[in-house]
Parts: sequence; structure tokens; C-alpha cells
Amino acid sequence: MLNSRQRRVEQFNDGIAIICEAKNKAIVKEVARLRFGIRTIGVTRFYQAKIAGSNIDKLISVPVNKFVNAKSVILIEDEQYTVKQLQEKMDTVPPTVYITLLKAAPQYEDRRSLNESS
Repeated sequence: MLNSRQRRVEQFNDGIAIICEAKNKAIVKEVARLRFGIRTIGVTRFYQAKIAGSNIDKLISVPVNKFVNAKSVILIEDEQYTVKQLQEKMDTVPPTVYITLLKAAPQYEDRRSLNESS
């Protein structure tokens, strides 16, 4: 096991991601707000996605948590993203989840305020 000096220190100072629950192409509930760091999409990851017929629009890191899952919709600066992949990185300080994101197309209808008032 790596000691804390050998571990990569992750920083989450690039913004706040709003984690949402969606049903039937509509955002129904905000689950959490998490600080995130923008990660560089490596050449290997980029081309593997292309070969698989997919795209990668953004790669972010967040602290390990119970809120994000493969069905989450994530809002970052008024853009909607769906989760393509979750990858836990336990060899960082703090332990981190890398989230591969795709822009949501078509956009989800935002019904959060409707559900909060009922």
C-alpha cells in the first residue's frame, strides 16, 4: 500500500457539480452538490471511446461518495451530462471517483421545482 507521500493529491477546485436523479428523460430531484476537479482526457481513453463508437465530453474527479451512479444526470454550469463511466481511484488523497461524462442529447426536462413544491 502506498503511504500518503506517494499518493497523488486530488484537488476539487474547478466548480460545483449538481448530481440529479432522472426519470423518463426528466430531472426529478437534486441529490447532492459536489466540488469537482477537471481531469485531462488522455489519448488512450479518447481513442478507446472513439473505437467503441462513443464520445467523451468531460472527465471530472469528485471525492468518493454515495450519490453518483451510472444513472445520474450531472449539471455543470447550465450544461447537462450523463454518466458514461465511474472509476474509483483509491490511491489518491482523498480517495476519488473519476466520472466520464457525455453531454445529454436531447436535454432532460428540469422538473425539480415542480417536485419540491408538491
